[in-house]
Amino acid sequence: MPWFTKEKKISLEVLLEDPPTDEKSRVNNIHTSQNSKLIREKIRSWIKDNRLVLFIWILALALRIISAILSKGYIHPDEHYQSIEVVFNKIYGFGFVPWEFTEGARSWFYPGIVYIIFKVMIFFGASSIDSILIGVRLFSGLLSMISVIVAYYFGKLIFNKEAGLFATFFIAVWYDFIFWATRTMTDGLAMNFVFLATYLIYKGANTIINDTSDTKKQKRQSVGCFIFAGMSIGVAFMFKFPAAIIALPLLIYLVIKKKWIGMFVFCFSILFIVIIQGLIDLFTWGTFLHSAIVFFNYNITSGSSSLHGTAPIYAYLGLFAYTYSFFALMYLLYLVIGTNKNKKAFFLIVISLFFVLVFSVIEHKEYRFILPILPLFVLIAANGMNRYPQFIKKKNLRKSVHVFTTLFIIFSSASIGFFDASFRPNYNYCQTFDYVKNHEEITTVILIRENIFNTPGYAYLGSELHIDIISWSKIDKVYSEFKNSSICFIMTEEIFDNRPWIGLTFQKNNISCVFSSIGIMKHKEAKLCIYQKNN
Repeated sequence: MPWFTKEKKISLEVLLEDPPTDEKSRVNNIHTSQNSKLIREKIRSWIKDNRLVLFIWILALALRIISAILSKGYIHPDEHYQSIEVVFNKIYGFGFVPWEFTEGARSWFYPGIVYIIFKVMIFFGASSIDSILIGVRLFSGLLSMISVIVAYYFGKLIFNKEAGLFATFFIAVWYDFIFWATRTMTDGLAMNFVFLATYLIYKGANTIINDTSDTKKQKRQSVGCFIFAGMSIGVAFMFKFPAAIIALPLLIYLVIKKKWIGMFVFCFSILFIVIIQGLIDLFTWGTFLHSAIVFFNYNITSGSSSLHGTAPIYAYLGLFAYTYSFFALMYLLYLVIGTNKNKKAFFLIVISLFFVLVFSVIEHKEYRFILPILPLFVLIAANGMNRYPQFIKKKNLRKSVHVFTTLFIIFSSASIGFFDASFRPNYNYCQTFDYVKNHEEITTVILIRENIFNTPGYAYLGSELHIDIISWSKIDKVYSEFKNSSICFIMTEEIFDNRPWIGLTFQKNNISCVFSSIGIMKHKEAKLCIYQKNN
């Protein structure tokens, strides 16, 4: 072999060798730097193009943090006794436990989350129940941002960007969404995952797959939507069992769209989460899906839910109108405009009305039961808000209509939220129990004509005091058994004023009102008084 050929061979081998380690590191650093720069550019570009929506999201988060800190009390006994009180009992060893947590009609999934939050808040020095509950409410508030964010992308996908902006803005600032965002109830939490699942199903079913190099990527994204949609329905089920009925119209939609793989993936994902719930029940109650079965038997099979009150089939229309007050007519107008000659809105309407119809058939009705589908109505109304100015011939007035609508939404939300609703429902009971907690000399609490589940329980008392519930006619008998200052009576001012002999009895025994609380909303909440013997 000629000398020059050998030398050339050696040089080619040298060229084919891996570069030195330092050189490889330099090349990798260059690629990493370029990727980081590309990501930063994308983030800057997104922020620049979405300044308004980002501002709305920051506002929504701020409002929910404020609400989490300032909101107190409980809108319904379930808000307190299906989570807070049972967790308090688990941690401190005493507290009222409702029948649902003795017979197993509720899952330990949400109380388990609350238990972890309690432990974390206590670890960081929170001692009072109000300060501990800030952590629980913050958790709910952060999850509620799912609905705020999904509203923009869903509205943008199904209608247009302007409708998405209206939808995310409304959910961000409307008092009802802010209120339920920071309650310790599972209805509002389930709402976020029902809304997310509906968006993902629509997105996955309407993903256009072209014969391009990105075909596989588009298919993966579509399948990913169905996977996470099913998991979202499953999580909604774990928070609130009835919320899962939304899966039926979504499944029918997939059948209509002939998304057979999507159907299978969607159902399998739901089943996967349901199995997890079943295992939680197996571990906590001893039977697979025990809580879901008992819940269904109590509310549907036996119809025992009607014992808690019944309402006519059209009741939800009245509850909706009552909640939205003077804004209801404008809301209805936008709903009509949003659905008029719009096939995409038909998808939302059918799903929403199916959900409302199912719960309308059930005799026991509460506004919170239909919370999961309220964001879908918002999307339709947002489309109506966007379309309405198109009916105005003068183009220069169209922008003014949007500005007026935005300002009117803010005004309506603030007015109804602060003057007709309370972010501290039943807080008068919390205050009276706080008073008792801070007076160690009190060892016995007598509630006059009250149901214990109307009170905030031992979580607010903070100690294992003796509590009795009696009718007003037995005050004399009770007092004869507790002739000392360690007993206190709690009753509404109405009971005291309408029965003068109670006042005479108290005066005779040197008992007077030592504390009173009227709560936040004077026109809705009764004045609650504590009576105690003077020393």
